[in-house]
Amino acid sequence: MKRSKLNRWLADLRSGKFEQLKGSLMSADKKRACCLGVYMHRLKTLKRETLHRDYIINFYVKSPTRVLCEHNAFALLQAVVNEDGFYGKLGEFKLPDGESTSIALPGYERDFYSLAEMNDRKVPFHVIADVIEANTNLIFKSIEEDV
Repeated sequence: MKRSKLNRWLADLRSGKFEQLKGSLMSADKKRACCLGVYMHRLKTLKRETLHRDYIINFYVKSPTRVLCEHNAFALLQAVVNEDGFYGKLGEFKLPDGESTSIALPGYERDFYSLAEMNDRKVPFHVIADVIEANTNLIFKSIEEDV
């Protein structure tokens, strides 16, 4: 993960631009999103979408290495997070040896194992951004400084 990309994502999460959404990456009007949908929107990955909870979500993807094509949203999410060095497609928290771990937050009854879980349990975006910033080593394989 490049530091500049991470910083843009954190700024978007803290901006108030998006209303928090659970169960989908982003609403059709692009005003509501989950934390990972905000990330993908920042990357300009979302071109057009058909959304319905518990059904296939299709996106048109524009990538430097691929032509415009349609993908299942979760396959797309997997490709994006793999390319950017996330440990898991849902923002899972992992130790360097690959073992899963959790993060405890004050005021919440249970620990969290991923960014998606935090989002879907309505942890506010600004708190998710703080968790990402404080725990990059548990979410990303590495953070590359921009040259």
